[in-house]
Amino acid sequence: MTFSNIHVQGRDFFAADLRECVLENMVFEDTLLLGTRFIGINASGIRFLNCNMRGASFEGAHLSGAFFDGCDLRDAIFDGADLAGARFVGCVMSSCTFRCATLRHTGFRDVVLTDADFSGANMLHALFATAVVDGVKLTGAKDFFLSRALVTEALRQRTEGVLERLREVALIDQLPQMCWDAWWYYTKELEERDPLLFRWAMDSFASYPESRMADAFREGWVGARHSALHTTDEEPPEVNTSRQDSA
Repeated sequence: MTFSNIHVQGRDFFAADLRECVLENMVFEDTLLLGTRFIGINASGIRFLNCNMRGASFEGAHLSGAFFDGCDLRDAIFDGADLAGARFVGCVMSSCTFRCATLRHTGFRDVVLTDADFSGANMLHALFATAVVDGVKLTGAKDFFLSRALVTEALRQRTEGVLERLREVALIDQLPQMCWDAWWYYTKELEERDPLLFRWAMDSFASYPESRMADAFREGWVGARHSALHTTDEEPPEVNTSRQDSA
């Protein structure tokens, strides 16, 4: 079933089943989508504004360039979804799952992602500006080395309360641009200053072999990024420009 060019506002779609639908140029605003099933939908560029979407399911959905603004997405499921170039702004997303989702160039700005699950997700160039990522799961997550928020959270989870490690993670989190020269100089200085601490960081990165964090630590972010870009034929997705957000 196909729905096109519809602006849905103030309606109740509680637990509705929209699986496999095609939603072209759709906007949902101030709409109750609690537990709604969007499984397998084709809805590139769809927009959700101030919607209650707690527990909604987007498994296997095609959502490239989608835009979520001010939505309650707690416990929502995005497993296997294509969210390339999508934007989440000002959303509450605690305990969301993104297992094996495509999150290339996806932006998370001013969102709460506490206890979210990114296991197996493809995250090259995913952006987490001012996002809360406490307790996220990153097992098997791919190419998140460019995200300072995720790198520091991955390390923080393995500090085991050791004060020196916690301090070092805090220093990393304060670097002005995690993926460029500041990081390169920091890692070289750490290796010389405290080889044991450097080894701990490398051992921690080894727990996330597909993240490319270890490559970035050894070779610098530019080299690791070059390697990551040359392992895929994917082109950068189109970004929804209806509202500009530098996530």
